Amino acid sequence: MFCRNKVKNEGSGNNLTVYSFDNIFLGTASKKYVKNASKEIKSIDSGVKIIDKFPDGVFLFSISQEKNKFFEEISRTPPIFLRHIQPIDIVLFFHTDHTDEMIVKTIDWLAAKEITGKKVAVQVRKMPFQREQSAFSYKKVIDKCVLEKYSAIPTVKNPDIIISLYICDSTGIDIDSGKAVELIPDSGGDSTYNRIAMIGMSTPRENLCERSGGIVRFAKEPGQLSRSGFKLLEAFEVFNFEHPEEKNALDLGASPGGWSKVLLEKGYAVTAIDRAPVDPELHKLGEIKIIQKDARLYSPKRNSFDILTNDMNRDPAHSANISVQAAMGLKQGAPLIMTIKLTGKNPEKIIQKTLKTLERAFVIKNVRQLYNNREEVTILGTKK
Repeated sequence: MFCRNKVKNEGSGNNLTVYSFDNIFLGTASKKYVKNASKEIKSIDSGVKIIDKFPDGVFLFSISQEKNKFFEEISRTPPIFLRHIQPIDIVLFFHTDHTDEMIVKTIDWLAAKEITGKKVAVQVRKMPFQREQSAFSYKKVIDKCVLEKYSAIPTVKNPDIIISLYICDSTGIDIDSGKAVELIPDSGGDSTYNRIAMIGMSTPRENLCERSGGIVRFAKEPGQLSRSGFKLLEAFEVFNFEHPEEKNALDLGASPGGWSKVLLEKGYAVTAIDRAPVDPELHKLGEIKIIQKDARLYSPKRNSFDILTNDMNRDPAHSANISVQAAMGLKQGAPLIMTIKLTGKNPEKIIQKTLKTLERAFVIKNVRQLYNNREEVTILGTKK
């Protein structure tokens, strides 16, 4: 299942211990939905084994099928709760006193000539509470190696290849447990090792998201009405959303105005519906019509809108029915972006029931539990 390789570390006189793999991955999901993400993986490969769990929704798992087949299956059946996967090609045991040289040697061993001349994103995550070296400092060392040794182009956006590192304490994995010992064997009791780096190389498509760990952050701006706008911005990015040429938007459950603000900044003329107040300052950003009434009582003019958004804090069934009712105001093929609040103990059941309602008026294109979602998922659909 693994092979052991020793790479001489000329600088320290110690050996760098590397284990290579072809069937181990790190998955990332919201901490609350790790179990749901695990179920999704097991539905793709019944031989999946969850080996270990780390903080922040990160978990280690093995697959029973070929890696390429697994990637094909997961792209054919996109998961809802699993935000990000990282293949682990090698596991490196090292000491923090010799971090730079060891990491560079390992990247040499992994990358060979596969990254020459390509756009490469280096993504580093660390287990919380490690203070001796920042994730950025690891990234800086590898970026320099990528640029100088391989004439590759370090980048953050639209990479050809992603080199991913997850760094944890060497005691963070219980190597004596029955689950982990067969996959991440003991480094021989050598006390010179105090860290583990799990390193993999993949494409953005294979990772499910080109962002490190599927973490999509946005800077808070002056005058920001709420953090809810981040959900819509992330949906645009993760869904590779193409904005329609004509831009008349209907925003249901608009108060206090977070999604309407994003739409206005994207150039839409917005009709904002909510029985609660919507910030009148939004008039300064563009064309907006604010209608303070219950969305259930609003009847849009037929074929008058190019997009429908819905972030109502309602029961999912009620919210879905309101979206279906409002669909009469959409042009054919117009997109729907809405959230479903996961209010019960069985989120999969809530999602399936809500989608069944929405399918009366929409073709469902994607459902994801985004980084900026809380206890909810975001749906992308188009009007039938």
